[in-house]
Formats: sequence, structure tokens, C-alpha cells
Amino acid sequence: MKSLTTITILALALSACAGNYNPRYRINEIVVNNNSRETVRDVTIRAGNRVFSCGNIAPLGICSNRFVGWVYQTSPVDVEWTLGNDAPRSAQLEVSVPATVAISQVVRGVVDIEPQGGLDVSLMEQYSLL
Repeated sequence: MKSLTTITILALALSACAGNYNPRYRINEIVVNNNSRETVRDVTIRAGNRVFSCGNIAPLGICSNRFVGWVYQTSPVDVEWTLGNDAPRSAQLEVSVPATVAISQVVRGVVDIEPQGGLDVSLMEQYSLL
């Protein structure tokens, strides 16, 4: 009976911690992929107190920047952009993290702008070319 009580208390403690779980990832690059056939303009990405921007991204082009890594604690990301001659758009998105990404890894933040103007934001593993 004593071990059942201990297991119950441990399970309750773990479930309480799980509800507050908010992993942190170390990011050292932001990449914006324009997967459309139109120019994307005025891209601004805000994550916490960090801001990244790209002026113009050619059709099927990429804008990226590497920097000294900073810790990103999972939270929504705000993105503003203009696709072609459309009106400016904005969205607040949750970042998807593939199960293969370990919290201890240095990752890149990736924003994919889709052909119809939709967005996908994710964290991806860094790959070494060496």
C-alpha cells in the first residue's frame, strides 16, 4: 500500500510539471523560403523580443541570416509579409518542432511562404556539410 501511495504522489507531481513544460531551443539562423511564383516583400518575424526582417524575396527565393545563437522559449511567432501586389498580411503562429529535434540541439527557424500566401513556421535541425 505504501508503494501505491508513493507512485500516486509521483504521478501527480509529474503531471503537474508536464502542464508547465515549455522547452527552450537555441536558434542561430532564420530562413524564409518563398515557395510562390511572386515576389514576397516586407517580411517581419517577431519571436519574443527578437525581430528579423527581409525586404524582398524573389519568386522561389530564400532570405536567411545566421547569428550568435539565442535561446527561444516556445511561444507564438508573429509574421508580417506582402505577397506580390496583395495587401499586407499578418499571422500569429505556433512553431512546430519535429520529434527528431532535441532540446539540446542548435536549430534554425524556418518560415515557408506558400504559393497562395499561407505560412508554415518550424524549427529544424542544423546540418553540417562537413
